[in-house]
Amino acid sequence: MMALFLMLVFSVSTMNLSVHGQQGFLSIDCGYDGDSYSDNKTTGLTYVSDANFIDTGKPYSVPKVQSSDQPTQTEYVRSFPDGDRNCYTLDNINQGAKYLIRASFLYGNYDGEDSVDGSAYISFDLYLGVNFWQTVDIHEPNKLYEAEIVTVASAKYFFVCLKNKKSGVPFISALELRPIESINVFKDVNQSVSLVYWERYNVGGFKDVLVRYPNDMYDRTWKTCFGSRSCNGTRMSTSSLVLQSNGDSYDVPLNVMQTAVDTLRYYLDVYSNGIIDPTYYIYVHLAELLLLNSSESRSFMVTLTGESNGYRVSPTYLSATHLVFNYAATTGETVYFDLTPLNASTLPPILNAVEAYVAIELPDSATDQVDVDAMMGIKKLYQMKQWQGDPCGPPNFKWVGINCTASNPPKVASLNLSSHALTGEIPNALVNLTAIQELDLSNNSLTGTIPEFLANMSSLRLLNLPCNQLSGPIPAALLERQNSGALSLGLENYDHGCYSSDPRVSTDSNSKKLWIILVASIVPGVVILLLIAIWLRRRGRRHQPPYPDLRRRSTHGVTPRVGMSMPSEIRRFSYLEVKAITNNFERVIGRGGFGIVYHGVLEDNTTEVAVKLRSDASAQGTKEFNAEANLSSKAQHENLVSLVGYCAEDDHLALLYPYMAKGSLKDHLFDGGREKVLSWAQRLQIAADAAQGLEFLHTGCAIPIIHRDVKTHNILLTESFEAKIADFGMSKPFPIDNTQSFITASRVVGTDGFLDPEYFGSGQLHEKSDVYSFGIVLLELITGVPAVERLGRGHIVEWVGMELDKHEIAGIVDAKLQGEYEPKSMRNVLKLAMRCTMKSTSERPAMREVVAQLKKSLELEVARGIGSNVSLGVSMEVSETSESDSIELMHVQKGSMSSLTTR
Repeated sequence: MMALFLMLVFSVSTMNLSVHGQQGFLSIDCGYDGDSYSDNKTTGLTYVSDANFIDTGKPYSVPKVQSSDQPTQTEYVRSFPDGDRNCYTLDNINQGAKYLIRASFLYGNYDGEDSVDGSAYISFDLYLGVNFWQTVDIHEPNKLYEAEIVTVASAKYFFVCLKNKKSGVPFISALELRPIESINVFKDVNQSVSLVYWERYNVGGFKDVLVRYPNDMYDRTWKTCFGSRSCNGTRMSTSSLVLQSNGDSYDVPLNVMQTAVDTLRYYLDVYSNGIIDPTYYIYVHLAELLLLNSSESRSFMVTLTGESNGYRVSPTYLSATHLVFNYAATTGETVYFDLTPLNASTLPPILNAVEAYVAIELPDSATDQVDVDAMMGIKKLYQMKQWQGDPCGPPNFKWVGINCTASNPPKVASLNLSSHALTGEIPNALVNLTAIQELDLSNNSLTGTIPEFLANMSSLRLLNLPCNQLSGPIPAALLERQNSGALSLGLENYDHGCYSSDPRVSTDSNSKKLWIILVASIVPGVVILLLIAIWLRRRGRRHQPPYPDLRRRSTHGVTPRVGMSMPSEIRRFSYLEVKAITNNFERVIGRGGFGIVYHGVLEDNTTEVAVKLRSDASAQGTKEFNAEANLSSKAQHENLVSLVGYCAEDDHLALLYPYMAKGSLKDHLFDGGREKVLSWAQRLQIAADAAQGLEFLHTGCAIPIIHRDVKTHNILLTESFEAKIADFGMSKPFPIDNTQSFITASRVVGTDGFLDPEYFGSGQLHEKSDVYSFGIVLLELITGVPAVERLGRGHIVEWVGMELDKHEIAGIVDAKLQGEYEPKSMRNVLKLAMRCTMKSTSERPAMREVVAQLKKSLELEVARGIGSNVSLGVSMEVSETSESDSIELMHVQKGSMSSLTTR
C-alpha cells in the first residue's frame, strides 16, 4: 500500500506550514521562489515552494553542485540572519500519531561568504517544539546534511525551530513530514521516547546508489557505505524475493535486503549532534542470499562493543532476520559490533543493512492545546509575525507579551497587546484562555461592543481597555465583578482613541464656528444615508431564503456553495437568540474541531439543545458548516442526530442540535466514573442503533452519504441510551455510479485509529471506509480499550488479531463485563468486527449485513438474560408463538431497569 505523504504549504503569516493529506509524496523546498516542480531524476517527489508565503528569512540559490546524489530541492536555501529563533509551524497534525520529520541542509556557499571552508563552519540548534532536537554542524560546503526524528505527535501542531548560536547564520534547504502509518514500524517510538536518526546504511549496496521511495514506503533514505572499513568485504546479491514475516516491525526495502557484504566488524559513524551520552537503538538486518549445499554453513555471533553476550545467528535463506541492540554510550565513544564466526561455520558472517538512532525524551511540556489553538487564532487574526513556535516555551523564547503558568502543561496567564494597532472587534478566541489573569488591550483601534464573555472568564483579574474606539453599554456583569473587587477594570476613554489633545475641542472661536457649520452640513446627509441603509436591510431580511446565503466571500477563507435548500422546519436563529438560549454561553459541554459546544434551552424552557459555535481559532469554516448543516437537515432518521436550527449572522456560525443527556459512547466506555458499566446487551443495542443510522446514510438517502468520521466520540446517547450518529462536518455525498465503487477524495480526513487504511493509502473513498471505522467501534465495545494505546498494545486490530491467533478470546473481552455475556453472541460480534476491519474493502460486509448480524447477536444475549434471570437494564417483548420460547425482539429500552413482558 502506498504511504501517504503530507503536503506542507506555508500560510502567509510567519512561516506557517499547513499539512494537507494528498495522494503521493510532497515536500517543501525552503527558499525556492517559483511554482511546484517534480524531481524525476532522483525521487520522483513533488516539491512545493514556500518563498511567496514567508515573511521572515531570505531565499537564496545555491551554486550548482556537480554531484549526482544531491536532490534538486537543495539548490535553494532560506537563511535567517535576524532573530534568535525562527520556527516553522506544521498544523493539522493527527495528535497521537507517529511521524518522521526530516530537515535537509546544503550550504553550497549560497551567500558567497565562504562561511564553510574547512577551517570555518556553521553551527545552530534544532528544536522540536519546546524541546532540543539536535545540533546541526555544517563543516563541508557541498555535503548534504540531514536531521531526522521519528516522534509521536503530542498535539495538533509541530513547531520546528532553528536557534541561532551566534556561530554562523542558520539556514535550511528542505523540510519534510512523513506519517508512519504502520503501527508495527518504529515500535520503540512512543509518547516518552523519540528516535533521532544517526545512520542508515544499505551495507551491500552499489556505490552512490541511494534507496528511498518508492522502494521504501516510509521514504527512509538508505545510503551505501561502499569502500568504508565496515563495508569493504565481498559483496553478494540476489534477484530473488527476500521474505519478511507478516507485520514485520522493520519493513526493510526489498532491494536493500537483496544485497549483503561479508564482514567481521561494523563501526557506527562518529560525530557529535549535541546529544550528551547518547543511548543508541541499533537495528541489524540479516538474510542469507546464497543457497548453501550440504557441506556449507553460515553461523556467527553478533556482539556489541566488545561485550561477550550477544546473538547466535544462522541467517535463513531468503528470509529476513532482525537484531536489536540498546547501548548507553559516553559522548565521543566509538561504538561497533563484532560478527564472529562460530566453529561449525564454513562461511564468513554477512551483513545486509544497519539502522542506528539515538533515543531522546522530550521532557518539557508544550503549551496547553486549547491555549495554543486560541493563540494561533489571535496570531492569524492580527498577523503577529514576531510570534513563532510554542507560545510558552522554551521560557527564554516565549511569545512577546505573554506570561504563562507553571502548570503542566503551561497555560497563558497574561496577555499584553497594548499599542499593537489592533482593529476590529475583541476576538472571541480569548474566551478559550481559561487561565488568563491579566489582559491588556489598551491603546489600539478596537471597535464594536465590549463582549459579555469577558465577564465569564473566571480567572481574569485585570482587564485594561482604555484608548480604543469601543461603543455601546459596558456589560453589567463586568461592572458587578469590578464592584465586588474580583476584577480591576480599566475603561478610561474606552469609547474613543486617546490623543495629545481632543481634535473635537478647540479654544479658537472661529474653529468652533467652523466645526458647527461642518456638523450642520454633514449630519443631515448622514442621517438620510443611514435611514436608506436601514430600509434596505429590513427589505432584504424579508426576502431572505430559509437557508443562510453564504455565497458571499467568507471571512473564514472559504467561499462556500450551498447545494441544497434547508427544509422549512429548520429554524434560523439570530446571534442574539443564540446568546439568550445559552444564557450568554454559560455552560460548556464539549469542544471539537469546529469550536465549543454549549448547553442551551429554547424559549419553551423545556427543550434542551446543544449549540456548536464556531471558534475564531478553528481551522474549520463555512465549508464544514455548510456540509454539516445540509446533511444534518436532509438525513432524517431516528438514529441520526437531527438539526434543530442554525445561526449564520456575519461571522457568527452556530448549529443547534437536540441535547444528548448521556453524552457520547466514548464517555461511557473510557470514563469509568461517569455512569455504571454498560452491559453487553446495552452495548449491542447501542451498536445496532448506530449501525442502522449508518446504513440509512449509505442506502436510505436520495444520494448516499459517507460519514468519514465514525467513532465512539461521534455516537451520542439520549436519556434512554438510544444511540444517534452525530457530526457530519466531514461527510461526503457519494453519487451512485455503476462504473466505479469509489470516489477519489481531494484530501484524506478522519481520526487516527478509526481511519480506513485503504482510503488512507490510496485516497479512494468507499462506503466501506465507514464500515472499517464502525468495526473499530465494535472492537472498542468488546474490549473496553481505545483504538490506539500509545503506551500499551498499539492499534486495536493488531493486538486483537494476535490474541485470536492464540485463541485467547477471554483476554480480549472487557474485564468490566465480569463474564456476564452470552459467549456465542460475543464470538459473533468479534468475528463481525474483524470482518469489518479487513484491509481490503471487497472483504468487508455492507452495513445492511452488519445491522442484521448485530440484531441476531442481541437476540442471543437477550435470551441469555431471560433464561438465567439476569437483569440487563433492557425491556423487550417476547413471542410465545412456539413452545421453544423463540424470541422476537421488538424493541430494547436502554437505561433504567425494566421488567420483562411476554406477548
